[in-house]
Amino acid sequence: MSASLDNEYVLASSLDQNKMVLYRTKTNNKLMQYVGHADTITACAVNLGSKQVVSGSDDRTVRYWDMLSAKQVRSDSCPNQINNIDLSASELQLATCHMNDIRIWSTKHGKVIATLQGAHHDAVTCAKFTPSENAIISTGKDNTVKIWDVKTWKQIGSSWEHEAYSCPSSGAIRNKSEFCISPNGQYIVVGSSNGCVFVMDIKSGAIQVEEVYEDHIASVVGCAWMPQTKTSAFATIDMSGGLYVWNK
Repeated sequence: MSASLDNEYVLASSLDQNKMVLYRTKTNNKLMQYVGHADTITACAVNLGSKQVVSGSDDRTVRYWDMLSAKQVRSDSCPNQINNIDLSASELQLATCHMNDIRIWSTKHGKVIATLQGAHHDAVTCAKFTPSENAIISTGKDNTVKIWDVKTWKQIGSSWEHEAYSCPSSGAIRNKSEFCISPNGQYIVVGSSNGCVFVMDIKSGAIQVEEVYEDHIASVVGCAWMPQTKTSAFATIDMSGGLYVWNK
C-alpha cells in the first residue's frame, strides 16, 4: 500500500489477484483498478507529478500505468524478481530491491541509472531515498542496515547490525520489509522479527542507535512516520495486529 505525496490518494495491491486499486482518501471511494501483472505485485507507488501509478512484481517487471485511465504506459523488464520499490521525493528516480542487488531507475525513461551489485549478502528487503535524495538506506535478510551515497553509489560508513535485530518479513511476501525515515532525514525506524523497534540517528553518516522499544509481542513488519503531526511521531505495526504510535 502507498499514499500519494499530497495524501489525496491511497494505492493498494492484492497478493492473490495481481491487481491494484486506487482510492480517494477523503471519500474512501474506489477510483480505478489496474490489472496486467502475471505474478504477485510486491510493491506500488503513486507518481503524482506524471499522474501515473508504478508497480513492481514477482513477474520481474516494473510497470507504469496512467492513473486516470488505468491503461499501462510502459513495462520495464528486470533480470530478478522485485521485492520492494521506492519512489524518490522528486519522483524522478525509482529504487527496486532484488536478491542481493538494488537498481536505480529513471522514471521518465525507464532506464537503469545504477546497479548496486551485492548490496547485501541476502535478499534486499527495502531501500528508500532520504528526503534530500542524497542517500539511500537499505535493509536485507543478512540482518544489516546500510547507507549508500547517491553521487558515487558507494556505501557510506560501515554496515549496522545488532544482536537483537533480525530483519522481518512482511507477511506473505517473504523478502519484503518496511522501515521509515523521518521527514528531516535525520532518523530511521527499523522493526525486528523479535518485536524490537530501533530508532537510529543517521545525520552524521554513521548509524547510531538512539532508542530501542520492546513493547511489540510479534515481528514488526511496518513502520511509518507521520509528517503532519505537531509532534514528531511515527507508527509501527506487528504480525499480530498490534499498532503503536510513538513520539520522538
